[in-house]
Amino acid sequence: MRLPRLFFKRTAVGVDVGLEKIKMSKVVLQKGTPAVTALRSSCLQVNFNQLNIDEFAAVLKNLFDQEKYNGEPVTASMPSDRLLLKVTAFPVMKEKELETAVYYETRGLLPEAADDWIIRHVPLGLSPLSSRQIPVLLIAVPRQRAVLFYEAFKLAGIKLSSIDLNFFALWRVAKFWAAAADKPAAVINIGSYNSQLIILQNRYIQYVRVLDVGKRHISGGDFSRLFNEFRTARELFNYHFPQLLQEVIITGEAVDEHDISTAFSRELGLPVKVGIHRLKISTSVSQQAESTSVYSAALGLALKEFEAHV
Repeated sequence: MRLPRLFFKRTAVGVDVGLEKIKMSKVVLQKGTPAVTALRSSCLQVNFNQLNIDEFAAVLKNLFDQEKYNGEPVTASMPSDRLLLKVTAFPVMKEKELETAVYYETRGLLPEAADDWIIRHVPLGLSPLSSRQIPVLLIAVPRQRAVLFYEAFKLAGIKLSSIDLNFFALWRVAKFWAAAADKPAAVINIGSYNSQLIILQNRYIQYVRVLDVGKRHISGGDFSRLFNEFRTARELFNYHFPQLLQEVIITGEAVDEHDISTAFSRELGLPVKVGIHRLKISTSVSQQAESTSVYSAALGLALKEFEAHV
């Protein structure tokens, strides 16, 4: 049941945690329309994997103190380096049967004892090839990393409502892009060390993959590694879903890097656009030197709080 507007927070925060930078967005719901009121980031002194709970909490507290945090619900995402992901088609079945099938399918992917990992799954919608199959995203994350997140946010005095994936954050924010993904489209969110790829069809996710390439690998205008990673992902997608991509949308930390969209289009023969959102933004945010596309994932995380209302 949809709750009356009186009973939910009108302000939400998204926190995109990367290996060397944490990005935060604050979004306010104004007359049913999301508006961006803050975008901030903090560079880590060491790789995220070297932080303990106290150090992570101190970084979070410093970032949130700059925005005078007042207990707004927070949705955060983890770095993608230790996520295990797989999209697999399952026969249409009851939810309990699907949970069991997913558990045993995912256990075969894990390098360690299953108890050391948190296993989840998300149905992505009916397969475009068969009404009797459904593509399901299998997700596994180290239990210790999830504990680190909840303990650090709690220590920093921040209300962590949920941990989400950047793939779903990108899907949410794509609804507000000027370059809407109505056609079969690949969306690439470029991070510092790696990037997230989602493939959308009719605005639904069909495929996800972490690309082992980030901004640090393409500085100076050499995009060969990014092109190769994308080609591999496209081939794997076509193996499961033989559909032709019609466009690529790029967002994240390298959208202004040596005219990356033109280079991508020339190399792959596909139209390439930059994911620029149409959300209302405050004057202080619009005056920032950094492109708002850098914060696409953080914005999509904040929008999770308003999914039932926008």
